[in-house]
Amino acid sequence: MDQKKSEIKENIFTVPNGLCAVRIMCTPIIGYLVLSELYTHSLGLFIFAGFTDLIDGYIARNFPNQQTMIGSFLDPAADKLLISTLFLTLTINGLIPVPLTSLILFRDACLFGSGFYIRYVSLPPPKTLSRYFDMTFVTAKLEPTNISKVNTMIQLTLVAATLAAPVFSYVDHLYLQILWYVTGTTTVLSAGSYLYYKNSTYKLFNEKRKDSN
Repeated sequence: MDQKKSEIKENIFTVPNGLCAVRIMCTPIIGYLVLSELYTHSLGLFIFAGFTDLIDGYIARNFPNQQTMIGSFLDPAADKLLISTLFLTLTINGLIPVPLTSLILFRDACLFGSGFYIRYVSLPPPKTLSRYFDMTFVTAKLEPTNISKVNTMIQLTLVAATLAAPVFSYVDHLYLQILWYVTGTTTVLSAGSYLYYKNSTYKLFNEKRKDSN
């Protein structure tokens, strides 16, 4: 089959992808508000960002014409960027312990690195920068593990609870400390699940085409 005919192109300008972009743009603003100790404002913007996550997920699941392969990477990437930024800034402000944030940042850095690697190995020749960063050119799809989805929800819960702690005066509460250990445990289990199910978490379209020839 001709290479150009076998390449998969898609429209990336969908509502879910737009909402992901909004969430990404909100992330540095929320981080700045946290560092400025404006917790009420940062909590409100975080709730808005979470609302965009729910809406883009609902639309992507229920409207096939709004589903994109790049969205399978963009949505979790937007979540991880938001989570990592908030963990880092909340840790700088002394509201989350350093070891927990270090664990989460290390795990996310490994996932981002593997995503860039998967993009490279799944990209058919010629492997140019313009083709590599052409998001309309589909080469792979991410399938998060179930424990990873649970881990993301727990991390978001911890972030929301920690942002609300200074607002409602329950900083260093016992339940928050318990949530630290739960989050650390699910983070480790999530990383292990990607290693254990590494052959099924990424679907390589280029590899599939090779097998069918």
